[in-house]
Amino acid sequence: MGSFLSVPKTSNEPKRATPQHILDGIEDLKSRGVCSKCIQRLMSLDLLTSKRLCPTTDHENDCIACHGVLQIIPKVKQIVSDAIGPYSYHDVQIEIPPNLIKADDKICRQYDLATSCNIKNYLKAKLNHELPHTNSGPTLILHIAGPTDIQCKLKWPDLFITGRYFKKSRRVSNSRFFKGNSITSVETELIKEFSKYVKCSQFTFASSGREDADVRMIGSGRPFALKMKDPVPPHPPKDIDEYVESVNALIPKDIECENCVAAANCHVVLQQPSMEPKHMKRYRSVVTFTRPVSDEELQRIEGLENIVLHQRTPLRVAQKKEIQDRERTIMKLGYQRISPRFILLDLETSKGTYIKEFVNSDFGRTVPSLGQLLNPDDPPQCQLLQLDVVYVAEE
Repeated sequence: MGSFLSVPKTSNEPKRATPQHILDGIEDLKSRGVCSKCIQRLMSLDLLTSKRLCPTTDHENDCIACHGVLQIIPKVKQIVSDAIGPYSYHDVQIEIPPNLIKADDKICRQYDLATSCNIKNYLKAKLNHELPHTNSGPTLILHIAGPTDIQCKLKWPDLFITGRYFKKSRRVSNSRFFKGNSITSVETELIKEFSKYVKCSQFTFASSGREDADVRMIGSGRPFALKMKDPVPPHPPKDIDEYVESVNALIPKDIECENCVAAANCHVVLQQPSMEPKHMKRYRSVVTFTRPVSDEELQRIEGLENIVLHQRTPLRVAQKKEIQDRERTIMKLGYQRISPRFILLDLETSKGTYIKEFVNSDFGRTVPSLGQLLNPDDPPQCQLLQLDVVYVAEE
């Protein structure tokens, strides 16, 4: 038995008539300047009916609904095919001028075409029918400004390089300055180095806390995350796991950057890790005094634990942060004498403790300060000369 289309109609079979309201709608759309493809999608006609009732109109290239965009679908497919190369995409995001969307919606409302296919959905269906796509992977971004202005690209899921960085210079900041370039930054050096291995449109840097430019980050290193926007894998991945692994294979686990910046235990993850400082930190500093400090005074801080500090926002950052009082804790405190006026001070503190202000008291904005702990009656003036972060605890 042949298919329905292969069975010839007999002379006794009545020819099914097209409803008059559809015929009237087609003629009205033709008179308004709508092309044949837009009539097909707006009236929800199948291909055979469309070719029979409306094979063409006088407005194929200047359609009021699509502005000729639907006439260049073969060209769009070729541009997309050239852009994606060997890769497959997961979804399509189509961007068209707002005036096309408004014109299309206006016609739909006027003719009460609730089931009609809008331009975006029509294009998406045409592309998905002929181009390779998968259940996971990048998104195809298609921007059509007009018949001669078509751009497309693959948008891969963002990935993150995580690890711990080290900063052995006192002339390197944590992040880039918005003004001036007198000193470099950890952010700049890491991005410069990783961009040699991974191709992406943008890197964004974040770290678990930060140290001042004149403070070294040594010891265990500080956790960081480097967001990669649209990273390109070295070969077409089968799924999202292979995508992550393929990019992870591109980067070295340990790197040495310029200006005494390095990173270790680097690897790629799909989910953004939390960079909120939640950890205990250890510091080592060189402190000087305006007068010789006795052994008896130093013994007062030997082995002190769980010292609660009341710190008001430091003057050096008051123009950038809200003025508020906060409680911070020094869990452990120790020292090594260097000379009558110099000591090596070791501290273990909670997150967000201002170490410089604990040492110099910041004009009384930190209570108690190091000088008050040494001698409440005659506190020596203290000054921090050098500061290193030696350990940042894990989660």
